[in-house]
This record gives sequence, C-alpha cells and structure tokens, in this order.
Amino acid sequence: MVAAVTMGKALVEVGGLWDASVHRRRSLDFMLFEGFVEPTTWWAPWLNTLGNVALFIPVGVMAVFVRDLFFRRPGRKPRLWRTVSYGGVVGLLLSLAVEVAQYVFALGYSDVDDLLFNTLGAVLGAWLAHLLPRPLRRAATGVVILTAAVVVLPMLGAAVAG
Repeated sequence: MVAAVTMGKALVEVGGLWDASVHRRRSLDFMLFEGFVEPTTWWAPWLNTLGNVALFIPVGVMAVFVRDLFFRRPGRKPRLWRTVSYGGVVGLLLSLAVEVAQYVFALGYSDVDDLLFNTLGAVLGAWLAHLLPRPLRRAATGVVILTAAVVVLPMLGAAVAG
C-alpha cells in the first residue's frame, strides 16, 4: 500500500485535482522542514506532514502484529520501548527504501521530512498496536488489509488503464 500511494502518484492523473507530471522528477531535499519555509499554499506542508504520519501508522501496527505472530515468546508481553523501537526501525527502513526508489526511478521528491514523519507514523502505529488488547488485534489486522485493498486496487486499475 505504501509503495502504491507514494510512487503511484507519479502515474495517476485526476482531472483538476492531481497532476502526475509534477511528481515525475528526481529531487533530493536534505533540509528539514524546508516545505514550511516557502509553501505554495499555507496548507500544503501540513497536508504532506500529516499525510506521511497517517500513511505509516498502519506500517507500525502491522510490524508489531507480524513480530508478535512469528517472534513473540508465549506468556510474555514485550515492553513498550521495544515495541515502539521495532515499529520505528521497520518504518525507517521502509521509508528509506521508498525514498531511494522515488529518486532512482524519478517518481517523486526524496525528502528528509518524509523520512522523519513516516518513521514517526510507524512509531505511533507501533504504540497503538501495543495498547490494543489481544482479541482486537485480529480485527485491526483485517481493517488494515481491507483499507490497503480499497486504496491500492483502484490506483493499480487507474495506472493500467492509463
């Protein structure tokens, strides 16, 4: 889902709302919070920042669920700092992979802010997953997967249709 949303934006046009050609570029931005310095509109940097956090919350949630499924010792609940650290590392690595791919394939802006706020979103997701009681984790996993399907499938269809 993350790859489709971040790199698919350079492939999908939505008349009057979304211009894919703007995202077909190779750009590196290493200055933290540069988008807030001279924004094109007052809300654009806020939308980008909050969107990055929101996009990676499910990454942190799923990272914790997958870790618990395969690596958790029975009868022990992991400590909060380990859970949050794990989600943060997974989010950081996935975000770094996306930013590198965007640069290599000229599919968007590679930005240090994205790396920071994507990681923050994954940390927040891991924290939320840690707070969820065990019975609700399966339902939450289903919601994340269903949401991913609802977002990704139309984007793939639009990209294939041209």
